[in-house]
Amino acid sequence: LASGELDIIRCIVEQGAVKQLVALVHMGPDECKEVATWALNNLASGEEHIKKVIVQAGAVGPLVSLVRAGTEEGKAAAARTLGTLAGENGGRFNDNQWAIVRAGGLQWLLALMREGTDDGKVTAARA
Repeated sequence: LASGELDIIRCIVEQGAVKQLVALVHMGPDECKEVATWALNNLASGEEHIKKVIVQAGAVGPLVSLVRAGTEEGKAAAARTLGTLAGENGGRFNDNQWAIVRAGGLQWLLALMREGTDDGKVTAARA
């Protein structure tokens, strides 16, 4: 559902799924962390305000932790999701990018670029 149309994504967000997904990324078993991370990425692919909702729900810290100490698949998924949350802002840092930097994300994305799997390196570089 999270990769569906924008109206479906809005409904998912309005029903409170973001906080539940963030909780899974933070405390779930490895497979749940990866799946929840992909779901957040799909939601973040919608509108800019949905990205803000995800960041305000506390997703950045658990995603950075997953880049730092997750499975290889989890690291790549988290790097991709952080990149989606960061978005683009015409050459200026936006609030989501600052949140990722403040949470130590840059350090761990750079480490993933150096030491990760090929998929991890590519997704970290794109973030």
